[in-house]
Amino acid sequence: MADTPSHSSPTSFWLRPLGTNLILIVLAVLTLVPAISNLPLMDRDEPKFAQATQEMIDRDDWLVPWFNDEYRFDKPPLSYWWMRLHYTFLGKTELAARLHSVEASLLSAMVIAALGRFLFGPRAGLLAGVGWLTTLQILVHSRLCVADMPMILAVCVTGYALARLLLAPEDDPIANKRWNRWWWLLVGAAVFGFLAKGPIPLVTAGLGLALTRFVFGKGRPLPWRRLQPISFSVLYLVGIGLWGIPALLETQGLFWDKGMGEHVVKRGTESFNGRISVPGFYFVTAFLSLLPWCTLIPAALKRDTPEEGRLTGRSAKSAFLLGWLAAPYLVFTFYSTQLPHYVMPGFPAFFLLLFRSGSVPVPSTRFEKNWAIAVTAVIALLAGGVLWLANWAPFEGQTAGISQLITVAGILLAVAAVACFFAQRGWVIATAIAVIGTSALAWQMSEQIRAIHPTMLAMEKLKMAPEGTTYVAAEFKEPSLVFYTDKGWKMKSKNEDAVKFLRGSRITGTKNPRPRGGVMLLREWTANGVIKQLQGGKTIDELEPSSDRRAETLSLVRARLPLHEMKLYVVTGYNAAKTSWAEVLVCVPVEPRAEAKNEG
Repeated sequence: MADTPSHSSPTSFWLRPLGTNLILIVLAVLTLVPAISNLPLMDRDEPKFAQATQEMIDRDDWLVPWFNDEYRFDKPPLSYWWMRLHYTFLGKTELAARLHSVEASLLSAMVIAALGRFLFGPRAGLLAGVGWLTTLQILVHSRLCVADMPMILAVCVTGYALARLLLAPEDDPIANKRWNRWWWLLVGAAVFGFLAKGPIPLVTAGLGLALTRFVFGKGRPLPWRRLQPISFSVLYLVGIGLWGIPALLETQGLFWDKGMGEHVVKRGTESFNGRISVPGFYFVTAFLSLLPWCTLIPAALKRDTPEEGRLTGRSAKSAFLLGWLAAPYLVFTFYSTQLPHYVMPGFPAFFLLLFRSGSVPVPSTRFEKNWAIAVTAVIALLAGGVLWLANWAPFEGQTAGISQLITVAGILLAVAAVACFFAQRGWVIATAIAVIGTSALAWQMSEQIRAIHPTMLAMEKLKMAPEGTTYVAAEFKEPSLVFYTDKGWKMKSKNEDAVKFLRGSRITGTKNPRPRGGVMLLREWTANGVIKQLQGGKTIDELEPSSDRRAETLSLVRARLPLHEMKLYVVTGYNAAKTSWAEVLVCVPVEPRAEAKNEG
């Protein structure tokens, strides 16, 4: 028989749903919003999502995403639809591109709080929501223009609906009714999850239920008939088919072949972008992802107290949450491509388990205390090491921004160590204040990143290009170039091909050929290359670039391009998409009329 969720009615306004949600809204604004408007689009996915939304608007296409005038099959369209709403009111900006992630994180916190209220009481729900909004991986991904947070929202709503169906009392009149509101919520959340990021939300939910039944809750049956699996499957397929069938017809099946075949199946069997699979990767990265609450991991995983009810040592509620938490780890442990955020679907269950008593589980046993001290010490030592690196590494001149960036990162880690100390002491408000402080520092870090981002530096030069200029990029083929110019770019593999394209503006045979501009990579210092050289005994001043085409490219440009019709600039900066320091040649065409006036 399922456990009966029981808790007394809250007397404080802040423990009621409205009060709790108000706290979460304020906390989300303070922790998630700072820096999202001035941080440039960072990795390769962010600008692709942001620009694909604009290109869908330009084409008035609601079915298939486009990027750089080509199909983009990476993700289904829900995130693009959501971003489109913000573009309509806020324009095409970094803020509008990222706002859906902030909103999805906040809504997830509200759902987590509601589920905690149902399972364990209002205090547990409030603390779980606060924990969610103050953990590192959520702070990071809520600032990114990607599909992960909408997918997590779907996972949270799915978990809430499953709990209302499976953990309600046997005589619950709503849960026992066919086609009840919780069942419809489950169907809607499953369809929402597929439209956000494919089948992963449903796969992890299904595996979580299997773990609940056969591993963590063995011997305690649950009312599975309430899920109505046949009806659920039919409506689920109908829901995704309303978008999927027209999309497949429009792309002649390519959306399935590329979207599922390459971006789901292939990433599961082959490492993405050459990444190396590391055993135990997700268990190690959990310490950083769950900062500062990772100091309390043993408390989240320990068995229930006798008062909570025992059968195989766990209540049905805890078994349900443990299955939910373990499912993403089990799925992605055998997935070839490993990224720390892949296991985020299990984090809501972690916070519900952590705060199920309605208070912060302050370490009490020797193991729990040693664990909390060790984790805090590691973060503090890491902060000290980063600050030492910022002081030791002689970054000067053009690379001075790296030293400033490392310094801010070290301060962030130091504040995180303080937050870890507060968390293990059970000081929730102090922990939240420390996390809010890291968000303020994130603003400073975003300014530093923007100041040394090679794409942003290139944009300062390219804004002088005449209207109607067509662009080419070679060896520095960053998607952010497309977003910030809002134009299609020719992406070439070699600088020689880019020079040929730029030279083509003079031999097109047309009376008024369109001006051409672009960027080419001259030199690049990758993080892996720098580390290997430092390990080999070289100093910072002796570091050699991992890729050096400077002399060859500049010679080719001087020999083949009409330099009187083009201005050349060299910009250098930190390319976060590849964790490298890049030196880029920017070719800006000169407006002929303006040139003629200057000569006159």
